[in-house]
Amino acid sequence: MCATGTRRDSGNEQPICISRLFINRVFAGIEGKLREGKMAMYALIEKEYKISIRRVGQELQGIAPGLNDAGNLGTMTGPPSLRIVGRYYDSKRRLIEVANNIHPGDRFTYRTQLKIAAP
Repeated sequence: MCATGTRRDSGNEQPICISRLFINRVFAGIEGKLREGKMAMYALIEKEYKISIRRVGQELQGIAPGLNDAGNLGTMTGPPSLRIVGRYYDSKRRLIEVANNIHPGDRFTYRTQLKIAAP
């Protein structure tokens, strides 16, 4: 199953990303609940099917968005965008979901903070 949508931040008309979700067909029954709430799809699958996500892999890549994606993001095809592809696996190592998100470069910031334990 594949679902595509444009995500927006509350109070801001400009889209923050285009999301394409690819869900394992075992969970095709979840399709009707896609737009009900603000819960992440993997969390909704966990809740509805009583499974646990055990591993997530992410890839970040700078891209030039295609004409269609640039139009949906309200940007041009020239400036760089960021594609984040996440793969979600359950305890049986089964691929549950692939999330392909494209963010306009000028509307995305990735921050991380690491706490180092004392020796």
